[in-house]
Amino acid sequence: MDSIRLAFYNFAPKTNDWTRILLIPWQATFWGVDQQDGFGTSMGPLLIGLSPLALIGWKNFSRDQRNVIILMTTIMVTTFLTWAISSQFRGLLTQTRLFLATFPAWAFLCAAGFSAISKVSAFNIRFWNIAGALVIFVLGSTAFTTINQDISTGTFSAVLQLESRQTFLENNLGEYERAAQGINVLPDGSHVLMLWEPREFACLPKCDGDEIIDCWYHDWRQSQNIDKLIGTWRAKGYTHVLLFKTGADFVQKYDALMFNPTDWQALSSLQTRLKLVENFGGTYYLYDLQ
Repeated sequence: MDSIRLAFYNFAPKTNDWTRILLIPWQATFWGVDQQDGFGTSMGPLLIGLSPLALIGWKNFSRDQRNVIILMTTIMVTTFLTWAISSQFRGLLTQTRLFLATFPAWAFLCAAGFSAISKVSAFNIRFWNIAGALVIFVLGSTAFTTINQDISTGTFSAVLQLESRQTFLENNLGEYERAAQGINVLPDGSHVLMLWEPREFACLPKCDGDEIIDCWYHDWRQSQNIDKLIGTWRAKGYTHVLLFKTGADFVQKYDALMFNPTDWQALSSLQTRLKLVENFGGTYYLYDLQ
């Protein structure tokens, strides 16, 4: 982790969006979409919907219960402030998954809110029924979504052995699975450096993934010369390079703030300079470094 890598990893423009800072729990709940940019996951409405209701039953809670609620609230307020402020300095810190360690505290507040609203009744209406129906609806919707996703991805078919494991992997991993298998059939002693591809499963120990998607940025800036770069990779024991071309194209088009035209010209020169071993559907390109 040198200065080049730190500069790349810590760089992010400030948005100065105070609305985003103040409303981050709401946004993470309702704007989060699984496997998409931004928060990167959807949480559902129960946490943000039930946790504030803990205040309703404040008088009915014991002293010990109140102390725990205060503690959990402090943890979550600190989490939200850290989450909101850090997201203004680094886009990656917007992702919900990075703060899941404190979510048990949020779940506790959610349970306290459910307990409080369950004891309230007005106009002959027992709110326990409404709260229970809400929880059942949300959990039922989550279960339906999960089952539907498992069906669409072929998970059940694979578990029940109605389709082969290889077919399941190819259907869900696409060209990555073909590229990984292409690496596996390379001669013994081969060692592949992957560019813009962090995933290593299915090809270990023959491959090294681009863990934080900065390998090209880092190594090119260290060398500033194609032949020197190739020599550096060879000295590290690499015999091949796997370029995730679709990933590189995406970064160039949508997330190229840290790059300049020279970086992309050098990448094209590298492709011309190396011998192509195999093209996997125009998505992955395997090159020989020797």
